[in-house]
Amino acid sequence: MLSYLSSKQIQSVTRYTRVQLKMDYDINYPSPPELVRSKGFTYGEDGIKANNIPRASLSDLRLLFRKNAASFRVRAATKPWVTAQLKLYGIPFKKSDGAQELKATLETAVKNGQCNTLAPSIAALEKSLSEEYSQKLKAYAEQLDHWRDHEFNSRSSPTQEANFDLDRFLAKYFLDGLQGQPAPHKTKDPLSLEYVNNPSNFKGAVQSIAGLGAHISTRGATVVGWKSHLERGIDVEFAKLDSPAARFHVHTSEADFDLDRFLAKYFLDGLNGKPAPHKTPDPITLFPFFEHRNRLREAVALIPGLCVAEAKGSNGKKTIIGWDVNKIQSKVRHIEEKLAREKAEAAAEARAERERVWQHTLHPHREYVRRNQAPSGPLKLDDIRGSYIVRSEKIMEEYSDDNDVMTLDIVNPRSPSSTTATFHFGIVEGTMLLAMSEDSLQMLRQEMEVDSDEDTDEDSSDDLSTSVHGTLGSRKRAAKGTLVAPGPVKRSRSGMTPNTNRIYLQWAGRETGEGVIQLDTDDHTGYIDFNETKLTGNGVFCYPEMFGKSDSQVSFSIFKVADQPSKTPEPWSDFSEKQYDYECSARWGNCW
Repeated sequence: MLSYLSSKQIQSVTRYTRVQLKMDYDINYPSPPELVRSKGFTYGEDGIKANNIPRASLSDLRLLFRKNAASFRVRAATKPWVTAQLKLYGIPFKKSDGAQELKATLETAVKNGQCNTLAPSIAALEKSLSEEYSQKLKAYAEQLDHWRDHEFNSRSSPTQEANFDLDRFLAKYFLDGLQGQPAPHKTKDPLSLEYVNNPSNFKGAVQSIAGLGAHISTRGATVVGWKSHLERGIDVEFAKLDSPAARFHVHTSEADFDLDRFLAKYFLDGLNGKPAPHKTPDPITLFPFFEHRNRLREAVALIPGLCVAEAKGSNGKKTIIGWDVNKIQSKVRHIEEKLAREKAEAAAEARAERERVWQHTLHPHREYVRRNQAPSGPLKLDDIRGSYIVRSEKIMEEYSDDNDVMTLDIVNPRSPSSTTATFHFGIVEGTMLLAMSEDSLQMLRQEMEVDSDEDTDEDSSDDLSTSVHGTLGSRKRAAKGTLVAPGPVKRSRSGMTPNTNRIYLQWAGRETGEGVIQLDTDDHTGYIDFNETKLTGNGVFCYPEMFGKSDSQVSFSIFKVADQPSKTPEPWSDFSEKQYDYECSARWGNCW
C-alpha cells in the first residue's frame, strides 16, 4: 500500500486542534480542512477511502482468503467492503455482479498478485489527492498558528500563557524561538505561576531544556527558572505563604510547597541543618490537605528528638509534628475527642430525627388501638391476621431511609397452627412462614417446598435436588405430592426461650437494592413475641448474609394498623433455587 503523506504529518496539526483546543477551550478556532474528493474517492486524515471505507492491507486480504479464515474477517467482508477494496486497488469488476462474484474477483486478484502494487491510475490519483490535502493542511496550519499567536498574546499573565500554550510560553521566556536553543539572558529571574494545568507535562517540558528547572506545587505557586537562580525564586514564594493575604492554613501550605524549608523554618537551624528545639517548642498541626505525609515521616526519622503523629479529625487525618511527645499526644487526644463528640452529637441528632419520623409513622397504630378492642384469651393465628408497621433500630441506624416504612402483612391462616406473611424490612423483603411451634413451622416449610417442586415440574423436568449452596443441597426435598414427616427439630433457634405468645418464623426474599434472591436456609429463622393485647410484638429475625454470623440476629417490633393485610405474600417458589439460578444467569451469564 502506497503512502504519499505520512500519518504523523497528516495528524500532527489536526491532533493539535482536537486535543489541545477543542477539549481545553470553548473558542472559535479555525476549522480543520475538509476531505478532498474525486471520482468516488476521498482523502483526509486517515488516507484514501472509497465509500468511506479504507484500503485493507495485503496481509489482511490474504488472511481473509486462506482456508479456515477467522469468522470475524468473513463477516466483515460485506459487498460494500469488497467493492471498496476492488476500487482502492484498481481491480476491474462488473457493477452488476453479486456479493459472491465480487468476492471471488477480489480473491483471484489477491492470489494472482494484482494487489501487490496499486494500479497506476489509482497510484496517480492517490498521489494527487494527497498533495492537494497536504496543501490544505499547510494552509490550515498557518491559519492555526496565526490564531494561536493572537490568542497567546492576549493572555494577561505568565500563568495564563503557560496554561494556554506551553511551547510558546517557554519560547517567550527561555528560548530563542519555538524549538529554539536555551536563552538564559531573556529571563534571568525565576517566574512564579499561580498554578499549572498539567504538572507532569510542565515538568517534562522544563526538563527538556538544558539548565532550566522548576519547583512545582499542586497547591502553592510553581516556580520556573534557570537552575542557577531557582532557589532564590523558591525562597521568595515560600516567604509569601506566611503573609496576611495567604489563602490557606500557613503551616500546611508551607509544608506542602517545600518540606525542607518548612522543617528548616520551624525545627532546624537552617536548610538541612541541625535540630533546633528552641525555635518551636509547641507542636505544629498540619491540616488534612497536607500531601507529603510519607516524606515527612522519613525526614523526621532523620532528625533526633523530633516526633510526628496522626489524628483522625472531623475533616480527615491531621498530622502533628513537634519535640514534646506528651504535648503531641495531648493534641491527638484533643482532636480525636472532638471528633468523638461531633459523631455523638450527629448520632443524637439522627436518633432524634428518626424518632420524630417514627412518631409520625406510628400514628395509624395509635388510631387503630383507639378504635379496636384487643382480643381476649390465648393467642390464635386469627388474632394476628392484619397489617403492621415495623421498627428495627439496627436497620434504621445502619440503613436508614426516612421515606421507607417497614411493614409486615399477615394473611389468613393456612391451618390452625401456621400461616404466611409478606414483609418489607428495608434491606430485604419477601415471604415469611409463621407457625405456633417449631414443629408446625417445619411442617409448613416442607409443604411449601413440595408446592415449589410442583411448580417447577410444570415448567421443567430439571432435577433441583442439588442446590447452588452447600447448606441447601444437604436438605432433602419431599417427593412430588408427598408430605415428609419432619425429622428431629433444632430447638431454641435464634436464642429462643419458651413463650406462650411466641410465633416462629422462616423467611426467604430479595435484597431491596440489587434484587438478589435470599434463599430459604436454616439460618433464615426467627420469632415474634406478641404482648398481651396481641396488637404489638417484639421479634428477632436472622440475616447472616448481611450482618455476619456473629451478629446475625436483628431485633424488631411490630405495631398493628389494620385487621386485613394490605399485601399478599409472593409464592415461596419465587425464591427457589431454580429461580435464583435463572435470574443469576439472566443478569450475569453464570452464577459461579
